[in-house]
Order: sequence, then C-alpha cells, then structure tokens
Amino acid sequence: MQFFAVFAVFLAVSAGCAPEKRGALKSKPDTGILVLAHGGDGKWNRYIEDAISGIKGDFKKEIAFGMGDAKTIQLGIDKLESAGVKNIVVVPLFLSSHSEMYRQVEYVLGLREEPDILFWILMGGGGSSEHGGHGAGSDMLEKVKFKVPYRVADPVNYSPLVAGILEERLGKSDFSRPVSVFILAHGPISEEDNKKWERDLGKYARWLSPRFRDAKFFGITFRDDAPSFIRDGAAKKIREAAGLEISKGRKVIAVPFLLASGGREDEIKKILEGLNCEIIEGAILPHSNISAWIERQTKPR
Repeated sequence: MQFFAVFAVFLAVSAGCAPEKRGALKSKPDTGILVLAHGGDGKWNRYIEDAISGIKGDFKKEIAFGMGDAKTIQLGIDKLESAGVKNIVVVPLFLSSHSEMYRQVEYVLGLREEPDILFWILMGGGGSSEHGGHGAGSDMLEKVKFKVPYRVADPVNYSPLVAGILEERLGKSDFSRPVSVFILAHGPISEEDNKKWERDLGKYARWLSPRFRDAKFFGITFRDDAPSFIRDGAAKKIREAAGLEISKGRKVIAVPFLLASGGREDEIKKILEGLNCEIIEGAILPHSNISAWIERQTKPR
C-alpha cells in the first residue's frame, strides 16, 4: 500500500500556474524576484543578501537558500504573493546548470517531470549527508505551487559580467613573466555534466585571454562533492597540469570560480599545496556585477 501511495503522489500534477515561456513576463513594479542560492554559513549568506540588496528597480525580493528544497522555495513564493506581486521571476543564483542538484531544482519548479534520483541518492536519500543542512531533506517528490504567472531564468553558466569580475581579480596580480592561469570551479559529479561545466569555463578562458596576452588559461573543476575516486582524479589532473606549467618556468595563478567565500577555497589550497602557486583570495562575490546580473534576468529575452 505504501508503494502505491508514493506512486500516486509521484503521478499527481501540482495545482496552480504552469511556468510561462522564457521571456514571457515583463518587468513591472509588481514583479517579484525569488533568488535561489545554495546557502552556507552566516558570512556566505550575507554576500548573497548584499548582492540582492544592490538590485536596482522597484521589485519585491526574497531569497530561498537550499539545494532544491521545496518547502524553503514555497515559503519565498508565498511571501511574494502575500506582498501583492502579479508575477514572479525565479533567478537561480548558481554558477552552472550542469548538475544533479540543478535538475532537482527544475523538478521542484515544475520544469521537469521527474525528480533527479541520482541527486537524492548522493544526498543520502533526503538529508542524511553533509548537505542535509542546506535543505536536502524534504520529500523528493514535492513540488512548489504558484498562484501567479512565473518565469524561471537560467543559472549563470557563462556571463560577460562574471568574466569582468575575474578580469578585475586577475588585474591585481603580477604578469611581468609568463603566467598560466587556472580557473578552478567546484564542478558536478557526473562526467557528462563535467564536460559541459568545463566547456563553459573555456568560454571564460577565451574571454580573458586577449586581455592578458602572454598568459595561458585553463578551466578545470575539482569536483569535491563526488565520490573519492572521481574527486581524487580531478585533484590529480589539476596538480599535474599546474606542475607541468611550473616545470616550463611559468608562474601559476589559481582563480577560485566560486560564488562566495565559505570553505571551498581550502580545497583548492589543499590540491595545490607545495606547488608554490599564487591563489587569488576571495571569490566572485562581493561585486556589483552580480546585482546587475540578477536584475538582467528579470528582463524579457
């Protein structure tokens, strides 16, 4: 009986509004912005809050911290609707859409018919893993409901606004001798997703290359949420590539491609330990370009 009850829930269609086609909503004073972010410690969360405070325009704004947690997202929706908004733009403030976690977010928002089973297995079946504190513990079949029209923007993936932040961070380093720059991102778990993630990192490398003409650029993920055999292989790939550049007499600079500071930088330092690399301090936030990027997602395409 329990199996059939769960199966019935899985087949049930969420009541409420269906998502509009991308670009269908127009920005108006009665537009609400719901920003989705991973969530971290108090300092990490404040970086996100400050970025949202910097958004220009007459919007109602809410944040939902978590990794596809339907209850937290629903709370943000309810607050915006109670404030009288006539439409909602959901902005996933994630650096990439290529992950099991983001596919689960799409399911929760009604953009995907099935939940991402692999994500929930990796999260310990709904909250028993280290990510449980970030909102991975709600029912995997739960979806949110909207009473007003809504649109879901894309995660960052690639943006010239973010590329500009990387350029600014790198501009503080010494390029008086040959330099190799490693853009190091958190990365996904599956190999298929990883290829797409590193493809986007390659776009940043191509954008930055003419601005630092004598530098070489590499975009690599360190995949520290993956099982150890994947994580260790990613770390080895980075160390070997950096070591090779150093053996050629080049200075290696590592740029953390992380949304905000909060612990992942320690993994980068661990991977590069003993190689005498320069590691750029901090992350993409704080920077006004992220406020501008969020605001841009509210505009019809």
